[in-house]
Amino acid sequence: MRGCRRYKFNLGLLSRTLNELGNLKHVADVIVVSKSPEVLDQAVRRGFKDCLEPADCDLNGAIAIGVRVAQDAGSTEIMVLPVDLPWISADHLRRAIVEFRNSYDVMIVTDFAGSGTNLLLWRPVEMAVFRFGEGSAKRHAEAAMNLGLRVTVREDALLSFDVDTPDDLDLWSRGRRFFVDRLSA
Repeated sequence: MRGCRRYKFNLGLLSRTLNELGNLKHVADVIVVSKSPEVLDQAVRRGFKDCLEPADCDLNGAIAIGVRVAQDAGSTEIMVLPVDLPWISADHLRRAIVEFRNSYDVMIVTDFAGSGTNLLLWRPVEMAVFRFGEGSAKRHAEAAMNLGLRVTVREDALLSFDVDTPDDLDLWSRGRRFFVDRLSA
């Protein structure tokens, strides 16, 4: 039963993320990379580009595949967004995109621990480097700075919250209001 609840929870996160990205269709093309036919079917039904991830591919490799597809379609910048951000909103993403486009070459929104990368915006796309995994925020920032790019690393009240642990799940289950109130305290 536990696996079934986890599956439904993850499917809910995916659906929410895709719905919010659907509100950004005029801002960006969306490419969904996954090993799951069900995930790719959801992407296609929403009008997004699907990209089958090879079975032996890791996260950084999957992102690189999606970026190649974006680059082939003429993209000059990319946004990498995981689906474990339960309070994601199109408005929040839109503000991050505007700030990125006006001021930076690379924007890294970290998790609340300051170590993980919950949102990565990067241009030019041909210089993009992916270092997802433990300590990814620092590794992404170092790679971008070594390339001479303008970088910002920051937290965001909603985008920095991801569901990685049982404690995160407990905090999420208390609701967004509880979470925002806790941040304000």
